[in-house]
Amino acid sequence: MKKIPIFIVVVLAIGLFAWADYRVSSPDLKLPTPSVVEIPSDTTFIPASDEVIEGDNERIPAPSPSAPSQAVLTSALLDASPELSIYELSDSSVDQALFDRFDLSQTNLVVYKHTLSSESNPPISIDVYELPGAAGQGRFNFLTLKLTMTTALNSNVPLNQTDDYGQASLFYNNENQPENGFLLVQINDKVFGFGYPKDSENAFKIVQTLITTLNNS
Repeated sequence: MKKIPIFIVVVLAIGLFAWADYRVSSPDLKLPTPSVVEIPSDTTFIPASDEVIEGDNERIPAPSPSAPSQAVLTSALLDASPELSIYELSDSSVDQALFDRFDLSQTNLVVYKHTLSSESNPPISIDVYELPGAAGQGRFNFLTLKLTMTTALNSNVPLNQTDDYGQASLFYNNENQPENGFLLVQINDKVFGFGYPKDSENAFKIVQTLITTLNNS
C-alpha cells in the first residue's frame, strides 16, 4: 500500500482548521446562551466568619447574631415545683452585667436578673442571672462569659470549672464578697448565674433544684 505524501496530509489539516475557524466566526452560528439563576431580592447572605471562642481544647465557631429569647424563670415555673413553690420571685430586671460585676456591653448578651427569696427562718435570698440565647448557642455563650470573666479578673481569681451541673459549669469567688458563692451553668441553649450565701446549705440545695427544674422546662 502506497504511503500518502506528507504534504497532502499537511494541506488537509490546514484546510480543516480554516473551515472550523470560519464556522465559529460565522454570524449565522447559534451558540447556546448561558443560563442565569435569579436570586430573590430578599435573600440574606451570611458571610463565613473566622471568629471563634476557644475553650479548653475546643474551638467553637461564632454563630450569627440573633435577638435573645424571653426569660423562662417565672413565678409559674416556681409554682409548678413543690420544692420551689414556697419561694417568691421578685426584683426582676434587665441588665448587662453578670454577677453585678462583669460588663457584657461588648457582647450581644442580655442579662435578666431575678431575686428568689423566702420568709423561712433564717430568710434565704438567691440571685439568678438568666442569659437567653438562640438555638444551639448555649455553649458559645458559656465560653464567651468565661472569657469575659477571665479577662476582667486578670488571672487574680481563678475560675473553677467543674462541669458538675448542666452541660458546663464553673464556680467563681468574689474577694469582695467572701460570704457569697457564684455558680455559672449552661443549661441547654441558656446560661444561668447563681449567687447564694455560702453558709446556707439549704440555699445551695435550692440552686441545685432550680438547675434541675430549668433543665426540664
